[in-house]
Amino acid sequence: MELKELGKKVMEISLISTLGLASAILCRTLQSLNEFSLNRINSEKELQMILKERAEKIGLDYSKISISFRKRYGSTTRNVPNGYYIEINRGCPVKDLDHELYHIFKKDPDKKQKSLLNYLLIEEPRATLYETFGVKI
Repeated sequence: MELKELGKKVMEISLISTLGLASAILCRTLQSLNEFSLNRINSEKELQMILKERAEKIGLDYSKISISFRKRYGSTTRNVPNGYYIEINRGCPVKDLDHELYHIFKKDPDKKQKSLLNYLLIEEPRATLYETFGVKI
């Protein structure tokens, strides 16, 4: 490999690393700001009611989405037979549910090949933009 080619590769890797880091910092900052939201999900009844309302708002069939409160910190979405399963924290902001629903809307859990770069640079930032501003990308 020539020195010029090596220099190009180093620059590409540096750029991707910088974009990934900047994206992660921006997402975490916006998600932290969303924690100040007063609209929180505290009961099973609220959870089901808000799921129906928010899923319909984004254009999803809520009957294909199961949801429950999670015992650990954080939220997650995954495929299950005939739909999706979301786990979120009791007392979390409604925006956390919006974030997970946007992953479903964009079919992120359906992907067979998971790529860390795709997750950091595309999936998380666009779900965070929807969660924060209601912007669909």
